Amino acid sequence: MSAIHDLMAAFQFPFMRTALMAGCATAVVCAIIGVYVVLNRIVFLGAALAQLSAAGIALGFLLGLHTTSLAILLAVAGVLFLSFRPRTSRIPVDGLLGIVFAVAWASSILMVARSAQGAEELNFLLQGNILTASHGDVRLVLVLLAAIGGLHLLCVRPFVFVSFDPETARTLGLRTRLWTILLYTSLGTTIALTIHVVGILVVFALLVLPPICGLLLGRRLPSVFLISVIVAVVGVIAGLFLSFRADLPSGAAIVAVLGVLAAAAQLFRRVHA
Repeated sequence: MSAIHDLMAAFQFPFMRTALMAGCATAVVCAIIGVYVVLNRIVFLGAALAQLSAAGIALGFLLGLHTTSLAILLAVAGVLFLSFRPRTSRIPVDGLLGIVFAVAWASSILMVARSAQGAEELNFLLQGNILTASHGDVRLVLVLLAAIGGLHLLCVRPFVFVSFDPETARTLGLRTRLWTILLYTSLGTTIALTIHVVGILVVFALLVLPPICGLLLGRRLPSVFLISVIVAVVGVIAGLFLSFRADLPSGAAIVAVLGVLAAAAQLFRRVHA
């Protein structure tokens, strides 16, 4: 009972409740789309798109423009650029993603260095601050959750086919490139819209660690998605509570909890293998 009382006491403050709502909504949407990220082995694509989104936010800071719009624009542009690369290109996909990641990261730092608040904005890009989330952020992420959730419910069959077996998908008449672009665009949009709420580190962790837990513990795809969502939400709640009680950075605390849960899932899988 004491633990429950402490948990309720931590979330009695309005800013903690707002952070909880924003964090849980972000956790659910990232956990859903993260399963496809891990299945397609495009974790580095997620990192590259996150950095492109950060570059868009940095550009917005520098020019005084709408940061979220620029983040979405650069993320979607990155998806289209990578999707329509020539098949005969001598640069492997991993190499191209590495170039995008490095150039976007450097560009973010340079643009932030030229803006008025510099180091503060760089720290915001890297870590975010979920404790400063507003009700507008919550509404934005909830709309995103509804849109992404609806899209993936309607398109679950083609998304699963292009993720598991693109060759079979082509023989069934599915336009694999189109569905892949749609999947990647939903990933880029998700990253761009959530990165300013929780930061690059937390978004990337939510895209990777909960789905890994789901794949380690789930036997069927629905259970993989369910476990991924549960782990993501538990990680956010526990991370926020830990940061409140121990006076730690909220983003790092959330990632640390998710890391512990992923390690526990791996240990459980080995013990019961």
